[in-house]
Parts: sequence; C-alpha cells; structure tokens
Amino acid sequence: MYEIGIRIMRFEQVVPEESNLFWASNGLFQGGIRLYLDRGHLKRIAKTLSPFPDKIPGECSYSIGSKRPDDNSDYLMLRAYMADNQGHTALQVVMNNKEDGPDEGECRFSIMAEPWAIHRLGELILRFSDSKYCALKWSLNADNDELMEWEPLDPWWKEEWNELREALKGPWPKGQDWVP
Repeated sequence: MYEIGIRIMRFEQVVPEESNLFWASNGLFQGGIRLYLDRGHLKRIAKTLSPFPDKIPGECSYSIGSKRPDDNSDYLMLRAYMADNQGHTALQVVMNNKEDGPDEGECRFSIMAEPWAIHRLGELILRFSDSKYCALKWSLNADNDELMEWEPLDPWWKEEWNELREALKGPWPKGQDWVP
C-alpha cells in the first residue's frame, strides 16, 4: 500500500515553474508526472479546490494540458466531486504523459477525502505558489501536511524526491538534478 496523498516538488529554485513533479496516491494506486506549473496554474488550482463544495451536489475541476491525442502536452486533471448522496466526497486525479512505448504513462483514480481536506489542499497549493517553497505534502490528516522551504532542506524531502524520481524513470532535462 502507498501513502495516501499528493506531493508537488520543484526541480529548480531559480525558475520554479520550469519543471515540477506531481505525485498522487489513493493507497492502492499511484501516479506521478513531470509538468510545467507556473504560479498562475497553482493559484487557479487553489481557487478551484478551496471553495469545494460550494453547492450540493458539488463538483469542480481544473486541468492542465489537453486530453487530445494529437496534443503533446502532458495532462493533469484534478476533480473534486460528491461521491454519493450521503455527502461523501472524493478527489479524482488523472495524469497522462502522452509518451509512446516504454516511457508511456497514464493513470486515473480517486482519493476519498472529506470536504475540509479538499479545501485544505487548495489552501496549501495557494501557499505553495510562493516560490520560496520547494515541496508540498498533503495527506488526509492535516497534521501530516507540509510545505518545505529551499533552505534548510530536510533530508527526508531529498530522499522522497529521489525515490519519486527513480520510480518515474524517464528522460530528465539536462542539469535537473537535486538542486539545493
């Protein structure tokens, strides 16, 4: 079983929106994707998730990239929705790196989460949009949420980043090693 939650890690401190690693897991399934996220994307994701649910039944989503096969851009979609008529909510995660062959990767799964946890994710992403942070960790338990600044960098984050990088295997942009 994997740890339930979402991680976002920046590769570069100088140009933080150049390349980010987005990873998510619902405990049974996990996926990760490298994609470009600028502050505007992060703020729009936060603005989408923070007020959820604003009505019953509620649903909101935000996507980056395109689902179209002829578009080469990586695709990420986050959708908060009412899972049933009893008020249970979930966050659906869809990722597609649009690669062919052994580098291809696509996943779709949902994370059961209370509405307040989805709201908290939006608030955490909004704070993460400040470039002083290099990593975000969100889980169902608020006590485990973290925003990590570039300095001083906790050795746990470096280990986590390297494990995720190894798990994703793939062509990494030149010079994109562990930064701090």
